[in-house]
Amino acid sequence: ALLSVTFLNNYMTGSELATQFSNLVDDDFDTTHLYQLMSQAKNTIERTMRLEICKKLDQSQSASSGDTYTTLKNLPSDFRTLVKIYLGTYEYYPCKFEDQIIYRNVGRRVFLDMRQNKFATTSPVGTSGTWNIFYIYKTDDFTEENEDDEVCVWPVEFQPLIPYEMAKIYQAN
Repeated sequence: ALLSVTFLNNYMTGSELATQFSNLVDDDFDTTHLYQLMSQAKNTIERTMRLEICKKLDQSQSASSGDTYTTLKNLPSDFRTLVKIYLGTYEYYPCKFEDQIIYRNVGRRVFLDMRQNKFATTSPVGTSGTWNIFYIYKTDDFTEENEDDEVCVWPVEFQPLIPYEMAKIYQAN
């Protein structure tokens, strides 16, 4: 059965999403588990769909002539997934972390060290410049503390997907 949802704001609050989910599965949950499931559903959708609204540009890192694979640069603290990376206007291509040795002397390659939240080139950089990192960022999770705030940054008409993804996860268990 389709649910009729009335939006009180230009976004759905955590409590509105929770009500829609509870109606879908006809069950009640403790608040902590409910918001964990809601965040898991939101994160699954964002990772799978690579939403345009979740893309950002970071220009806080610079390259110096002579930077090598040992010169690790910081990724943004809210980094989830790389979209593209440029040094100035030159595109660099990502390689797998475990392939950094294979590409050690190949120009315009980068690898990501996700454990340390850093990146580096696989061969020496010949020029100085700014790293332009286009990436998907991690949005805030739903919690009891922010249940009435705008947590989900997507357009409001897509936010009802979250309770359906929650139901999918719940029914799989």
